[in-house]
Amino acid sequence: MGQYQDISIKDLVEEINEKYFLPDIQREFVWNTDKNKFEDKICDLFDSIMRGYPIGTFLFWEVNDKRIKEDNISVLEFIKKSNGSNEVVPLDNFKGRNLTLVLDGQQRMTILNLAFRGVFEEKYYGKKKKKYLYFNLLSRDEGTKEINERLYEFKLIESDEIYFKDKEGKIWHKVSSLLKNPESLTEYWDEITSKNQITGKEKNKILDNLNRFWRIITEKNISYYEIGKEKKDEEALEIFVRVNSGGMTLTYSDLLFSKIKQYWKDDKKVDAREEFKEFLEGINGNDFDFDNNFILKTSLVLINKDIRYQVKNFNKENVKLIKENWENIKKYISSTIEFLKHPEVNINSKKMLRSSNALIPIIYYLYHNSIQEIDRTSIDFDILREYIYSVLLNGAFGGQSDSMLLDSRKIISSNKKNEFPIKELFGAFVKRNKVIRSGEGLNDLLKDIKYGTDKSKLVLNIIYDFKLPQEFQEDHLFSRSRLLKKFNRKEVNNIANIQPLGKFTNNRKNDQKFENWVKERNRSADYAELNLIPKMDNYKEDNFEEFLKKRTKLIFEKMKIFFNE
Repeated sequence: MGQYQDISIKDLVEEINEKYFLPDIQREFVWNTDKNKFEDKICDLFDSIMRGYPIGTFLFWEVNDKRIKEDNISVLEFIKKSNGSNEVVPLDNFKGRNLTLVLDGQQRMTILNLAFRGVFEEKYYGKKKKKYLYFNLLSRDEGTKEINERLYEFKLIESDEIYFKDKEGKIWHKVSSLLKNPESLTEYWDEITSKNQITGKEKNKILDNLNRFWRIITEKNISYYEIGKEKKDEEALEIFVRVNSGGMTLTYSDLLFSKIKQYWKDDKKVDAREEFKEFLEGINGNDFDFDNNFILKTSLVLINKDIRYQVKNFNKENVKLIKENWENIKKYISSTIEFLKHPEVNINSKKMLRSSNALIPIIYYLYHNSIQEIDRTSIDFDILREYIYSVLLNGAFGGQSDSMLLDSRKIISSNKKNEFPIKELFGAFVKRNKVIRSGEGLNDLLKDIKYGTDKSKLVLNIIYDFKLPQEFQEDHLFSRSRLLKKFNRKEVNNIANIQPLGKFTNNRKNDQKFENWVKERNRSADYAELNLIPKMDNYKEDNFEEFLKKRTKLIFEKMKIFFNE
């Protein structure tokens, strides 16, 4: 069983890289490219410590050399230089001994280690600068502090002196030299104040700050929870995830990479995280935002294993299968995304793709049937387009979708037809209480589709036969600003009051009355037909509800044709 305990900062720091190490579930510590922001974080941490504020509970896991070997854990050192790397520690270093792995607290412990025993490095005009954390022993009184201002002043300074007085009269003391108490505090205090000609209240302030600093770092005021060494690494990782589920810096996929990296690293030339990163950059470009979660979930579906997003499903056997099939996994994911970007599908950005998981049945279908690509000559083109539009417009993959993915894999793998089994899939989804509107149900769907959403762009594609320009703006046929004075927002923003316009034309139209806009000389003869504008005696704003009803009917008929109703 684990238990909560307390430790002092001094004891914690002195045992870093002796007792405390990192497992490779963590991302590498990044010496932020914005040095000012990073220095703020360091100074905020030390100000909090000096003021006795809690800095969060640490999560540790005690292990022995046997557990490290059995679970194939890579043990890393904490960095000693801010721009250094976390080096792997040889397993032989731990033979016959226990050590403690830091599951949560890497960033805080790294800052503490750098401040007390390391160095902050940066390059300045090609030259390497070494900085150390210093504490202003004359930090101001509480009464003079402004809102959100630090009470205790810390700063990274390029200096090797233990303490010195700056031009402003501040007395700066190197933090690393404060880790150990001097033999005589009084003598040390006298030394600092006399050398720097400090007297009166300022002399007492230095003594107060020195006393407080040494008291704070030697008190057992850091709380940690230690997981017992009987726990396996999968259990330890699950505990980490549960503890941090409310707003952690690392995502669940970041943590799962600890398992993937362990079993992927047989080939030293290949790094799993870099493989995934490079692939994601390629398929995302500037348009999409697919992530590791999507790739990992897709991989589990494709290798025909348990698809639940859990640590246990990224065991050695499964990771080996993912690695062996990695080129095919990439190929069929890429083919599916190219299908989305086809001009006659025109789902070309993250704004139009509410659920990435909706693509997985298509990817599995291509993978299972070794279909290299889907172009306009493919027998499946229209069926797959109907599928993706239907599930996106109906929000079928909202919420938990594992059961639907399992159904999809089962149906596709047993499919005997020479085409994508769309009817069978939709039948299974409906049994899962998912709504797939068809026939007259499309009318209900149209009532809920509004201006400026992912669904409005999909419907506009259908209305305009996938001939929309890449860049367009959604325009209210009847001016929104004018209509909101008479009609409710839902009606005004409904898809039946929307048309696509270029930016220049949209700006020129502005809030012009539709009855005037439609009569302009440059309006083409087939404008009404192309834009599904219903025939009416007039297009005055008082007739807006009639217009909405009639245009909705025209859009509905177009939707029925698209969905083969």
